[in-house]
Amino acid sequence: MGCTTDVRVSWKEGRLECSPPLYKTWWKSNASTAAQPDVRWSFDASIPATAKGALINWEDRRADGYLPFPPGGAIGCEAAVGDERLPRLVIRGNYQLAGKFKYTVSLVDGAGTVIASLDPEGQNDPNPPGGGG
Repeated sequence: MGCTTDVRVSWKEGRLECSPPLYKTWWKSNASTAAQPDVRWSFDASIPATAKGALINWEDRRADGYLPFPPGGAIGCEAAVGDERLPRLVIRGNYQLAGKFKYTVSLVDGAGTVIASLDPEGQNDPNPPGGGG
């Protein structure tokens, strides 16, 4: 498994929050930083008990300058760890196009009804912070 960019989803003051609010991935390494091709969302213990699942939906906002979801891309899941409320959602790999992504994180109840959503962004670049690959 490659290195991962972790996004922690929490519930604060009646709404969802992602940390970091803009996640960053990159597909090259340098002397001090490994590639970060994967993204993993975890849902902490603050998530309401009424939430029975989570969804990640890539918005097709190419007209606004955002990249589309990777062709053939898929979001999988992993078991929750520790006190996390829901299973983790994971994207593995990187299709190596630089730019920003717009996506929605949603919580759903047992009937599949969306009970909360948030529209953060992701940034994909070839090189890690601090320079060349």
